[in-house]
Amino acid sequence: MPTTSPTLYEIRTSAYGLPVHLAAVGADPAALEDARVRLAGLGRAWDADLPRLAARSGSVLDVEPETVLLVSLVRGGDVVTDRRHGRAGIDAGVLPDLLALRGALAADLLVHELTRRGAEGACVDVGGDVHVSGASPRPGGWRLSAASPRGSLFGAVTLAGGALAGAHGGGGGIRSAFVTGAYAYAAKLLALDALRLTRRDAEDRVRATGGSGLLVGRGAVWTVGPWGELAA
Repeated sequence: MPTTSPTLYEIRTSAYGLPVHLAAVGADPAALEDARVRLAGLGRAWDADLPRLAARSGSVLDVEPETVLLVSLVRGGDVVTDRRHGRAGIDAGVLPDLLALRGALAADLLVHELTRRGAEGACVDVGGDVHVSGASPRPGGWRLSAASPRGSLFGAVTLAGGALAGAHGGGGGIRSAFVTGAYAYAAKLLALDALRLTRRDAEDRVRATGGSGLLVGRGAVWTVGPWGELAA
């Protein structure tokens, strides 16, 4: 007797000025709508807390738990977090990285919540920073695009689980970087680092994590690690 494939539910919205795609396989549609509401709540928390932290650089302030988590991810600079008391402090210089990390962390959190709510598979894409898990609409996994903010497509990978994140605007040899990993926030940090490194150092950094990457220079594209094996 033929089996029926689990239903794919999708919501397209926006957050942080970026397009957002929420997708879940075999989930209660209400869980996907709750994810959309949760995404908006994360945005409100970060929009309220991050400007205050930057304006009072070096001060430790009361912030939302999600902001404490976001700040705790940043490397370098003067960063203080106190999860127990819901407090954080930053040097204003880390604000660009915090803003860049919002979408990646949101993708990680929402995929976790969708699977906890019973989704057989989930994909959350916030402006190209994506986390996927479990069953996918097509065999082999979720197809994810490595594209610039203007829509230039540099490549694509298929992942059964894990994340893809990118960073753009590097002024050196690397103009854009895309990295895969277990979590979108970690891949995003690596991609941001790659823009500040030489090509060789960026490749070494990605390989050291066991992930893969795609580095885009002026008129050149380089793959790192098993990117070719994941290419869609």
